[in-house]
Amino acid sequence: MLKIMLVSSAPETLSALTAHLTAQEDVQLSASASGAQTLEAVQQAGVHLVICDAQLPDMSGLELVEQLVQLNPLLNTALLSPLSKKDFHEATEGLGVLMQLSPRPGPEESRSLLERLKLVSFASDKSER
Repeated sequence: MLKIMLVSSAPETLSALTAHLTAQEDVQLSASASGAQTLEAVQQAGVHLVICDAQLPDMSGLELVEQLVQLNPLLNTALLSPLSKKDFHEATEGLGVLMQLSPRPGPEESRSLLERLKLVSFASDKSER
């Protein structure tokens, strides 16, 4: 079971992504509305992926990713961002962000994200043996 946390103060922008993820049998979805709430939840429960909106009430999505990496360097993250691929790469370099998502991600991005997450999870499972 993949545990995924969506972090957004405007969950309606993630409705297509949420619908696709909740339709998956192997996905357990949770939600958070702020960076502080997310940091606390990640410490309390095992999460495989945190999907962050670009801007939260208490910090930017990038700031949250930076704090999550300090908390757990192996945690997978995806970030909604309007930046170009080049600018996104420069902004997130060294943070291990799994994938950039558009500001209103749809089912195709969700599928791609799940494929990448499963590949990473499978690789880490094999290395632990």
